[in-house]
Amino acid sequence: MNVFYILLLFIIAYLFGTVLYSRIYISLFREGNTVFYIEEEKKYWKVESFGTSNTAKFLGLKNGIIHFIIDFAKPIIFYFCILTPFQNYLISDNFTIIYLSYFFIILGNNYPIWWKFKGGDGIAAGVGLVFTISWLAGIIGFTVWIFFASISKHSGIGAFLGLSSAVIVLMFPSLYDTFFVYDKIIFDFWIILSILLVYLLMLIKQIQAKNISATIDFFKNCLKHQ
Repeated sequence: MNVFYILLLFIIAYLFGTVLYSRIYISLFREGNTVFYIEEEKKYWKVESFGTSNTAKFLGLKNGIIHFIIDFAKPIIFYFCILTPFQNYLISDNFTIIYLSYFFIILGNNYPIWWKFKGGDGIAAGVGLVFTISWLAGIIGFTVWIFFASISKHSGIGAFLGLSSAVIVLMFPSLYDTFFVYDKIIFDFWIILSILLVYLLMLIKQIQAKNISATIDFFKNCLKHQ
């Protein structure tokens, strides 16, 4: 019976992740049209991916903020409203394999079945996921994100470095006090694996968005000016 509930939890996690504000907005107010005219470039762009950055760029800052908040809240809401009840009432043995459901949230966010598997990059949802596990890791990752996005003028660079910093902290839970960690979170093979799989998913998106190469170029330029 536990196997059934675990599989059900993974399916719910994936479907939960596929809720994308920008895609719903486009379906309701643009009849599904993802082609935008860029006045500065005098050309049309067909936008395939709608993360926070593209939502803000093509649908306006207000919609970008709403998109970020919803994606950020996904793992937090899932943890308290779905994962915890499953763990307490349906999966009696408290199998830590259930934390793999975080991977399926990001999988749904990045590759939603409803939108031809074209979603966001999972950064906002990834930050929310980090906060559900460790406040300290979340604060460090978010601070690094804002700092490098500000000095590089490139949100993708900040997002990549912030996410990487948070994941590094999460790989060494002994580095931070349990005050910053939810008591029910047990660091073992499954939760570490889920974090690494989530990072791999977002890393793929970062490579596709050329954020990693942009980060390397940024540091190269910094070294040249030393």
